[in-house]
Amino acid sequence: MVYSLDDDDTDDLEKIDSLIDCGMNEELFLAIAALRDDTDKYQWFTDGNKWILCPEIKFSTYWVNDIDVNLDAIHKATVNELIEHFKEKE
Repeated sequence: MVYSLDDDDTDDLEKIDSLIDCGMNEELFLAIAALRDDTDKYQWFTDGNKWILCPEIKFSTYWVNDIDVNLDAIHKATVNELIEHFKEKE
């Protein structure tokens, strides 16, 4: 589960097994909330250096159009990668 908590929302935290508190980091919240298996739209892809937000339903239809990426390393960013990436932007 992904949350952006206010002080009043913390009463039931013990009941939540997996919690990612995005705080006021809206970009992190949106990046994690966008993770899906049936589409790539609005999801972040990375090769470890370059970060690309996919505007298309399938990333393969987007990167073919003039994006310079390492095709051997490009992948959908994991939750941990997103946290690290957006933590640097705070």
